[in-house]
Amino acid sequence: MSEPDRISQLSGLVQTSDSTGGSSDMTGSSLAVIQFKPPPEPTRQITASSAQLPSRKFQFSVWHDLRSTNVHGPQLKAPRVRRGPAEKEKAFYLMVDEQNNKIHHDLQGRQRNTHRDTLEDWETAQLANFPCQDLQHRYQTTNSDRILDRLRLAAFVNLRDNALLDLSSYNFSNCEYLNLDDNYLTSFKKLPTLKKVRHLTMKDNDIASFTGLDRLRNWPLEELFLIGNPISFQMGYRQKVFAVLPGLKFLDGVAKQEEDMEELPPDRQQSSCVVS
Repeated sequence: MSEPDRISQLSGLVQTSDSTGGSSDMTGSSLAVIQFKPPPEPTRQITASSAQLPSRKFQFSVWHDLRSTNVHGPQLKAPRVRRGPAEKEKAFYLMVDEQNNKIHHDLQGRQRNTHRDTLEDWETAQLANFPCQDLQHRYQTTNSDRILDRLRLAAFVNLRDNALLDLSSYNFSNCEYLNLDDNYLTSFKKLPTLKKVRHLTMKDNDIASFTGLDRLRNWPLEELFLIGNPISFQMGYRQKVFAVLPGLKFLDGVAKQEEDMEELPPDRQQSSCVVS
């Protein structure tokens, strides 16, 4: 847009008044009064049809619920695994699409569970990407236990933002990368068994103590993220972590430095950082 056109457009948004409007400075000279007129708000019409989109019928469905599917869990990059609410089960066998065809299969009881387990096939999954599914919630725990117990071959596991509190009962024996960011873990003792893990990220949890950190020494850990935990605000935080984990190469994305291996002087042995 040219400068004259831009000025012309802006002039349509203001009104000016001369001295007749009663505005003047201390010398009696007339002053222009400029009033800004905001552009009109765009109108948005919401109809009943837009509020009830066809896809709304699938909002609680899991892929293995569908009437016709041969897709297995390991083929999906970020599958929904969380359970739906009670109302989903009440309408499970009644839901139809626009052509009046049933959306879900007709299997029930043990047949339905067998069908579910066969298509999930988590035992063979190399990738388990389950972020932001609230798996720690009380109505999800039975389902999440069933799934996490089956991750025997998964090398990449993403459980970010699931309100997780304790994973110590699980064994991710083949996991090399584990993302536990944005959960509620309070201790290193709450971690699962990780015999092959090389990259572990636990940003923004609630870990405030080094207790249990030595457990990670037996793992081939190369990179660790703890930023956002209370522990990361302690004096000498990096030195303490590398002292316990001498084989660690990166902490919070920063490579190990010479000063990270230095012994802390007595005046820096206090437990927390004071910000004034």
